[in-house]
Amino acid sequence: MNDSIESRIVHLLAQNERVVLVTIIDSQGSAPRHAGTRALHTSLGFEGTIGGGILEAHAKDLAKTCFETRISRRARFTLLPNTASDMVCGGAIEVLCELLDPSQHDLFAQAAKALADGRKGLWRVTIKQKNETIAVDRSLLLAPNVPPTKRPHLERSENMDCYDEPLIPPSILLLCGGGHVALEVAQIAVRCDFIVDVVDDRAEFANAQRFPCARACYVAPQYANIRSLCHIGPHHYVAIMTRGHAYDQTVLEQILEEPVTYVGMIGSTTKRDTLYASLKNKGVSQARINQVFCPIGLPIFSETPQQIAVSVCAQLLAVKGQL
Repeated sequence: MNDSIESRIVHLLAQNERVVLVTIIDSQGSAPRHAGTRALHTSLGFEGTIGGGILEAHAKDLAKTCFETRISRRARFTLLPNTASDMVCGGAIEVLCELLDPSQHDLFAQAAKALADGRKGLWRVTIKQKNETIAVDRSLLLAPNVPPTKRPHLERSENMDCYDEPLIPPSILLLCGGGHVALEVAQIAVRCDFIVDVVDDRAEFANAQRFPCARACYVAPQYANIRSLCHIGPHHYVAIMTRGHAYDQTVLEQILEEPVTYVGMIGSTTKRDTLYASLKNKGVSQARINQVFCPIGLPIFSETPQQIAVSVCAQLLAVKGQL
């Protein structure tokens, strides 16, 4: 199960631990990761990644220094082509290592709750240079007081830089059906930063033992009322892969009434055309039907559950990247 980095920080600060939040606040060229990429340095070491390679090694050293000295740090790391770094892509990243202490617990708890509630927000971080050190001030803006911005952005000025980072609710993948393909999709999706929920009409196919990586497993007889049972909302990605065409249609009819980010359904074009005709006879608009990805997944060679899972998760990421 994937929790937000804010939730992890809340947990650490509640234990009276300090933590360093490592953030790429700017990047140029062929950098491995871009602004908004985050990781943590705790008493246990580095958690997460900001891209790997020598740039991450430099960032880890900076984070460790920040943690040990209890002073926030900021640095720019550059990769020039054909250097001894063994990386010839070029590019640069600017990293902020921000020391957090228990006094900031409530601020991050507020952010974690906003994320859990699907509420829009914005982190605003001001950075002032003070001789050889920096002063960092972090504040949280929540809807409706959030300026329109979709991407992390660093605004530079002579006396103070301002870094804005949208507080984006986590992407939730709801697997409708707990069969072999769903099991493989779940394992890949959590590694791609999706929170995974599972719903099935059979308890033996929707439980924590079968899906240890899932946040929640729901049992819905006949797949009835899954919209309310699974708390489906606009940040949901829904993959329909039940054990029968009738159940697929039952689920799809419900999902098409919700403003989800993505809905895909496993099956052949023949199955798709049959279900779509039935939906249109029930008054579902063609425009809404056209938003369904069926057959689900990118059109690559995929036959085994593992291969299908790769194609499905690749499509989820492609949709997510267009937001």
